[in-house]
Amino acid sequence: MELADEEINQLITSFLSGEASPGEAMILEDWKRARRENQELFDKISLVWHEIDGRVYDPLPEPAAWEKITTVRKQQKFRRHLLVRSVAAITMVITCGYFVMRYSLRPPEEQPQLNLYSISNPLRDTLPDQSVVEMETGSSLQYYATQNRRRVVMKGRSMFHVTGASKLPFEVDAGALKIKVLGTVFQVVNEKNDQRVSVSCGRVLVISPHDSLVLKAGQSATYSPATEKLQLHENIKQPNYTVSPRHFHFVNSSLTVICRQLADAYDASIILADSSLQPLTMSADFRNESLDNIMNVIAATLSIQYHHSNDSIILNAKRTN
Repeated sequence: MELADEEINQLITSFLSGEASPGEAMILEDWKRARRENQELFDKISLVWHEIDGRVYDPLPEPAAWEKITTVRKQQKFRRHLLVRSVAAITMVITCGYFVMRYSLRPPEEQPQLNLYSISNPLRDTLPDQSVVEMETGSSLQYYATQNRRRVVMKGRSMFHVTGASKLPFEVDAGALKIKVLGTVFQVVNEKNDQRVSVSCGRVLVISPHDSLVLKAGQSATYSPATEKLQLHENIKQPNYTVSPRHFHFVNSSLTVICRQLADAYDASIILADSSLQPLTMSADFRNESLDNIMNVIAATLSIQYHHSNDSIILNAKRTN
């Protein structure tokens, strides 16, 4: 049972002061049993309570007791009022400190670096590691990266062109399946009645809850939730590219990577004639634009120049007079 901090403070204070109802005592007992930390917190507050209210009084002689009964009752009432207020304050301090420490020590949840959704149209995009994903309509993807790995959580149908430049393992979580790879091209389908992986080039490791397979180019694996088994298929037909290849999302991408992807998408020859251009980076989005328009944006952004020579596009650093 989840209780707010204020409710916990009130319950513990009422219980220790003897004013809790049977129902409140049962709720507090359930709360203590729910987590070991809850019991430890109650024990600490209880210890403080008894340290404050732990003195033992010798009974007064009977006649004196009768004479002073009214005064004692008033004193006890006033004392209990002060005690409850004091311990309530202490309870709040201990409880707040406990929860602040508990939540500050909790490891932060991993946040995606990129969220992609192809709601009404197919989508092609570049991931932060310069890998490219082609998503069919109705697909979603979250991209995570740490010092040890790159990870994608996806639903729907997506084709991945994974770059091995970072040397970090690339993992795809697709429902019950996990795919591990360093650099390759493969398609993943993660739908209600269809879970499969198809490899166009390279190799991937496909892991299910109770099985695993290494797939190479031309192979695929299907997963059956009923049997929880993977089945290998040979000589598959290569998956069709249904996504427009001219959607680009570059994030701090090197000019070398940008030119390579543009050359592949537009079937063009793009040459960096000056080696000083290779370290240049930029971020930009291009959606179904002509190659000349894209080159104009790149030239203006990076303060470089380009020209056409026969069937190639040549990029140079700007010459200073």
